Amino acid sequence: MKKNGFTLVELLAVIVLLGILMVITIPVINNTAQKVRESNFETLKSTLGTTMIKYASEYYIDDIKPGGNICDNNNCCAYFDIDYIAEYNIYQSTNGKIINPLTGQQLQGYIKVSYDVDNLDLVAEYKENADGIGYCLKIYLDDNNNDNNSDNNEYTIINLIPDGSFENNGWNNAEYDSSNKVYGSKSLKLVGTTSIPEKTSSSKASIPLISTHIYYASVYAKTSGAPSLELFWPIVSGGNLIKYNISTDWTKYSWRFNKNNFTDGNYPVRLDNNNNKQSNTMNFDGLIIVDLTAAFGAGNEPSLEWCDENIDYFDGTKIVYK
Repeated sequence: MKKNGFTLVELLAVIVLLGILMVITIPVINNTAQKVRESNFETLKSTLGTTMIKYASEYYIDDIKPGGNICDNNNCCAYFDIDYIAEYNIYQSTNGKIINPLTGQQLQGYIKVSYDVDNLDLVAEYKENADGIGYCLKIYLDDNNNDNNSDNNEYTIINLIPDGSFENNGWNNAEYDSSNKVYGSKSLKLVGTTSIPEKTSSSKASIPLISTHIYYASVYAKTSGAPSLELFWPIVSGGNLIKYNISTDWTKYSWRFNKNNFTDGNYPVRLDNNNNKQSNTMNFDGLIIVDLTAAFGAGNEPSLEWCDENIDYFDGTKIVYK
């Protein structure tokens, strides 16, 4: 007699097949999405460069050409702050912001426009900070959205983490991921398994800590599924900073804190993927720790909100205005 419908075994076989297809296709989809974001970021940088070359040629060419107002012949350029570009709508922005496709947050940094003395033409590139600016002109906004910072004080901040973009193998027990990153060519990848409650990696370098100082720390992270991440400094009980509900997309996590229950000294830093014996992957990129007291002075340390708005990842030193 002819059967109607499917048997239980047939239905189970279909479900198993669909599960296998999902396991195969989801990583492919995620990797494709990441590549699209990276491609969009490269396109954005290129378009910003082209836009600012045209802008500089109209308004600043007399400043940055050889023999110009502020240029020496070996360093002829202007740094245009991204906030300035967005505020004056030189490049089409969204509600006064230019969004970084990699993070979904406001893009920070500069477009550096230089005079190529060999080809007698302007060239442009995206820069995360204005380090080594030399004689170059710098155009930016102050806290009141004016196009200069004459009424603000200049401060030099230092990223205490020597390998915060994970480019130089400065981490112990580290695995790196070139397919998922925000800065540079790779990120730190911590893979959790069902046999361990957490997967960790510590810095090879020790970071100077002053117990009376206030610090700002931030890191970009994403996970395939984990309850929380932790930043340990020092790597002892009570030395942890924690964040819960980690996103599956790159997200910036930050803290403003002091370490007055610890002794002054040099301590390594550790990043934790708290997988709680679950199979997962967590990626980290763009780690910074800034000594706010050393940079701004005791009692003048900026708020967490100000730091989140004005301090994104950078290597070495960076000039900020407050």
